[in-house]
Amino acid sequence: EYLGSSITTMNDDTGSNDVKESDFVSDDAPVHSLPTPEEVRTNAAIRSSESGSAERETRARHRNRKLGICGAILCALGLIISLSIFLSDRGTSSKDEEDALREGWAKSFLLKDPLIGTALEDNGEDSPHWRAMNWLVRDDPLRMKIPRNSENGEEFIQRYILTLLYFSTEGENWNNDMRFLTKADTCDWNRRFADGSENIFILGARCENNVVKQIWIPSNGLAGTLPFDELTQLTSLRTLGFEFNQNLEGTIPDNISDLSELEIISLSNNIFTGILPDSMAAMTSLKFLMIDDNDFSGEIKSVVSLPNLELVYLEDNFFEGEIDDSFFPEAPMLKHLDLSDNGFSGTVPPHFFVESSLEVLDLHGNIDIEGNLPQFPVEQSNLKVLALHENSISGHIPPSIGNLKGLRHLDLSYNYLTGFITDAVGDLKELEYLFLGSNDFNEGGIPFFIKDLGKLVDLSLKKTKRNNVIPLWIGTDLEQLRLLDLGANDLSGNIPETLMNLTNLVFLLLNRNQLTGAVPEGFTNLPLEVFVIDHNNISGDLNFLCEAGDTNPLDYMVADCGVNNPEVTCEEGTCCRVCCNDGDSCKDREWQANHDPVWENAYERSYYGFDDELKWVPSN
Repeated sequence: EYLGSSITTMNDDTGSNDVKESDFVSDDAPVHSLPTPEEVRTNAAIRSSESGSAERETRARHRNRKLGICGAILCALGLIISLSIFLSDRGTSSKDEEDALREGWAKSFLLKDPLIGTALEDNGEDSPHWRAMNWLVRDDPLRMKIPRNSENGEEFIQRYILTLLYFSTEGENWNNDMRFLTKADTCDWNRRFADGSENIFILGARCENNVVKQIWIPSNGLAGTLPFDELTQLTSLRTLGFEFNQNLEGTIPDNISDLSELEIISLSNNIFTGILPDSMAAMTSLKFLMIDDNDFSGEIKSVVSLPNLELVYLEDNFFEGEIDDSFFPEAPMLKHLDLSDNGFSGTVPPHFFVESSLEVLDLHGNIDIEGNLPQFPVEQSNLKVLALHENSISGHIPPSIGNLKGLRHLDLSYNYLTGFITDAVGDLKELEYLFLGSNDFNEGGIPFFIKDLGKLVDLSLKKTKRNNVIPLWIGTDLEQLRLLDLGANDLSGNIPETLMNLTNLVFLLLNRNQLTGAVPEGFTNLPLEVFVIDHNNISGDLNFLCEAGDTNPLDYMVADCGVNNPEVTCEEGTCCRVCCNDGDSCKDREWQANHDPVWENAYERSYYGFDDELKWVPSN
């Protein structure tokens, strides 16, 4: 999920192109040359001025002459107005006749196309198909010449298909009209936009040599059914993108392979359904396949052997099938592969880690992916993100994981891993995100090798059978920490005061341990927004964390301040969001510090979620 949502208009100049097609009106149409009312008035004024220089007659004769002239002028004006109305009515009638003729020719032309013609025949006159044709015939200010045959009809077909796209997706309600349905040439139905980094994007339709090569309309409020069948008629397309429109639906048709030059398909975050047709196996030009966050289903065999893929985002759908060595073995340029939150089964294929250009591998949320982790026999620095959480992987973490020297993000949480946490994880010096929680590791203290991972921002060892005390070095050597989750372990002793050095710490979860003593007063200097400390043996008054003078007030604190047997003092509602009683789950037992993670812009974490309701966007 890469395209940002903060796109603003850079240039809203609608402009207009000169008409490039001659009007349909015949050269033999009648032309009138009667004087206009303005010409009559001007001529009358000249006559009146000339009469002032003539020799005066008697007053009676002069009065009669004036009355005669005025009468003549009024008669002339009446005649002009009558003729104007007559010719106007006749002009309207002529335009209606012309439009009827254009409609007949347009029908004749479009019905010759097997796909477009069938759609017109199968749909009523209120359908987007008929509305598109009628707009081209009657309302299009460009008034394109109706082609007589397919040899010179490509530009007309392009304009029809893009007009159909507009009417099929509630174009009247788009956030930006992209200059659709204007006098502009079809190839200029687009607008320039800029993001926060001053990058310029041209959204809408773009052409080369008057042939449409790109249709890219993201985050623009499109709704309804995408006319996918007709879009496949634009066989020179290289980019087809409608991501983040939320309410756009449809299925990928079998003839998608007619788009043999297509390099980018981006349909993310909509409600598309159906399967990936077998014909997609022929789309060897495809580089970016981004169809995540939809309702697609079935297997993905038709795309796993495409040789030029670079980015593949299929997450959050209903895909299934066994992941094995046949998955993307011949895609030497594949950098991102995200198959998460689907119904895949099988094991993690070793070939993803041998002579691979992969930078991101995300298979999380496929509960039927099982077996052991593969060996990582080759030292490599390409892989940056390895997300395998919420699967059914078992066995030990192999020491060869230390060969993944470039890893910044490692998430193995919520599996069935056993044994000791290998020291080889300490060789991953670039790690910023390490989640190992909710596994069945052997008991032990917090691993000392973590001390050397000074770039860590997010660390979770929740429910990993950690015991002993919280080491002092967490507060001195992990200065970049923003999230620390040590909940649901068997940690004892006091909360170390060295944690006050973690000036970036926003989320601290220490609940469900055996911690004692008081919370250090220096915590008021931390930018804490979430502090969960219930089900410990902590004592004292926690209200100091919520004092009016605190420049970093807590947003959400949970502690043992329940009315039955309060162990700490904390005003519920004004300081502690939730006060727990002994034995009460307090709803935080199932909290996940990586709940429904969303990673934007090169896998930077955009927000922190702990359950379906609790989400934070860090202020620092």
